[in-house]
Formats: sequence, structure tokens, C-alpha cells
Amino acid sequence: MGHASHAAPWEACVGARHDRTDGPCTVDPWLTIPSSAYEGHTARPGVQQSQFLSQVFRDEQTALRPQTLAVLECATGNGIEHIDPAVTRRAVGVHINSPLLEALSGRFGPCLPGLRLVCADVLDMDFAECSFDLIHWALIYSRRRFRAP
Repeated sequence: MGHASHAAPWEACVGARHDRTDGPCTVDPWLTIPSSAYEGHTARPGVQQSQFLSQVFRDEQTALRPQTLAVLECATGNGIEHIDPAVTRRAVGVHINSPLLEALSGRFGPCLPGLRLVCADVLDMDFAECSFDLIHWALIYSRRRFRAP
């Protein structure tokens, strides 16, 4: 999914899992949300999450101009349009929901040749071997483990 890039160190992170002792997970609700429902909710006038997060991402890109970037919980790519491919040569997006990544790939894959998308739970990834100029995780507090009752 997405476009191949020179991201050999990143490949070591994909599929790597931390040892966890917090019990088994049940179905994560993020796996069942269609892109239309996600985008419709986050853009609603009473929510305006997508507008705010896009502005935050734009401001980061303008100020920091990273050559390498990781976007965790990237969903459908809110704010990705602010990546300048002349500056950011490698961008990695990670999300647990494959249909959301497919929407992102369709929108931005053709114009961002350094974009690599990974369908994975960021909580299970080992980032020890990875290096990025900027790691953007706007929705860090939205992720938690779901366990059987």
C-alpha cells in the first residue's frame, strides 16, 4: 500500500511487537470505522477536529521542514496535503484501519513518492531501530487497549 521508499530501518519496526502483560485485546473499534464516517464526524461543525489538526500539521511542516517524517494514527491523511515532497523525502503513515489507509493512499500516494503506509497498531510497534526528524501523533490520547470484560 502506498509507494515504496528507501526506508530499510523502518522495515525493522513493521510487525515487531512489544512483550505485553496487559492481557488479550478484543476487537478494536478503530477497525470497523469506514472512512466516510470518520471524516464526516471529525469535520462536523460541532467537532471541527479535522480542521484544527490539519492546521497543527501545517504549522509543524512549515516550522520544522522535516526530511523524514512518521505520522502515527494517520487515518485518511488529514493534513498530509501540507507535506512538501521537495523537503520531506520519506514519510511513513501508520494506522490500524486498512480502509482508512486506502483512502489516504488514493488521495496522496500519487503526489508523494516518498510515502510509505503501514497497517499496524502503533502500540505494538518497536521503534528502536527507526529514525525520523519528526514524529507526529496528533491523536495520542485516542488509543488504548481494548480488553475482554
